[in-house]
Amino acid sequence: MKKWWLLIWLIVFLPSLYACKSDSDVLAELLKTIPAQIESDYTLVKTYEGYSIEWFLNDEPIEDKLPLKYTFKTDLDVLKVQLTKGFNTTKGEKDISYKVSPIVSDLRIHTQNSQNITSKETYINGTVTVDSATNTFDQTSLSMQIKGRGNSSWWMYPKKPYRIKFTERQSILGMKPAKDYVLLAEYNDKSLIRNYLAHYMSTYLNLDYTLETRFVNVYLNNQYQGIYLLTEQVEVDKERLNIDDSVDADGGFLIELETNDRINEEGTENKHWVKVDGYNYVIKSPDMDDLTPSEIQGKVNYIKDILNALVDSFIDNSYAEHIDVDQFIDYFILSELFKQVDVGYSSVYIHKEKGELLKMGPAWDFDISSGNGDYYNYHPQGYWVDYNPWFKSIIKQPFFEYAFITRYIEVSDNYFPLLIQELDLVSSLLSISANQNFNKWPILNDYVWPNPPEMVEANTYSKQVDYLRNYLITRDAWLKNNLSTIGYR
Repeated sequence: MKKWWLLIWLIVFLPSLYACKSDSDVLAELLKTIPAQIESDYTLVKTYEGYSIEWFLNDEPIEDKLPLKYTFKTDLDVLKVQLTKGFNTTKGEKDISYKVSPIVSDLRIHTQNSQNITSKETYINGTVTVDSATNTFDQTSLSMQIKGRGNSSWWMYPKKPYRIKFTERQSILGMKPAKDYVLLAEYNDKSLIRNYLAHYMSTYLNLDYTLETRFVNVYLNNQYQGIYLLTEQVEVDKERLNIDDSVDADGGFLIELETNDRINEEGTENKHWVKVDGYNYVIKSPDMDDLTPSEIQGKVNYIKDILNALVDSFIDNSYAEHIDVDQFIDYFILSELFKQVDVGYSSVYIHKEKGELLKMGPAWDFDISSGNGDYYNYHPQGYWVDYNPWFKSIIKQPFFEYAFITRYIEVSDNYFPLLIQELDLVSSLLSISANQNFNKWPILNDYVWPNPPEMVEANTYSKQVDYLRNYLITRDAWLKNNLSTIGYR
């Protein structure tokens, strides 16, 4: 009887033993199911043949859904997987790429009855259609409202910047969903990429939040308007800069440094803006018009107390109790590298989460930077960020200066080459659309405020790009050498 049962066991179970898959066999099968190129949203499995699975993209753990990246890069990403069954763990990896999105998409705006957009204050109704060339992000006739925006860029230039507002959140060209978007005309920046590069560089820095951007060809009522940079509005938003800006007196807030000649356009002092240590700060969030008088008073007093305490901390060297030091350093490194004109008086945002330290940003408004600006010391030599009142005080502290210098050298060594690489890539991909833009706006031979002579002389798009590249390379070398040898003096 025992031999009979042994024979049955051998016939039934022995083949399955030989057919049993090893961990490496299961891993190989799983990796074969992953396409080499991801062309749409792709859901990664959490279990496979009894194994639990953990996924990593470039060594970072990811969720169960791997989204399509909207990217202009062609680099390979490394998708890694870890299989676990019992006490056994097996790891593997696979090179994957994303379907590369075109550098420029078409944004078609139609206003109601083809009205002209003539106001920065009053929205008019319309629709927007997105043509993304690959159809990945196409959208048709989305209802929206549009108005002008900007300061000098609105009044001085024929190519106008705009602000778009949707009634419901929309994701445009793969950006995080929001109601508000901005179209930057980039008229005085003949490279068309200064703002883009500043935001790109921000992704490598400790800036807490970086604005998303997309290049678009804008057609307004069927008339081509040129290349624009589509980006998000600087505002508090649960999908973007997500802070608690509640009515609580000690709630978070977003403020902007503003000049004396513009501050009266911002509303009422001690409601819409405050003055601290001789400087004006516009309260961008919360919306003070939505608050009761007592809530307004509480919020204004709190913001003033926070800012006054910061100013006092520069004297007794207690600034680390009030600010995120590492984040401040990276914000001012970005502004110093690009030699951004506004860093001392406007377009400087500061935010604070409830119960946390002050932080700088989001970074904004880099069209007049990097050698574009004939009304300030635009040359690649010389320090500039000490034009900002806070930085001017804090850089005098030896520990902060040492930390700033150390971090700048690290950023220069590790990330500046990537910035130049991105400049070359994006400008080459933009070249055809850039030529179309300058056929519409033939300004390459003209002075456009505030272009310095070097930019006026750069009378082709490629020369504009060369000027910007050479400027940034020279500036980085000057900063690195002087910070290393004499410090921030």
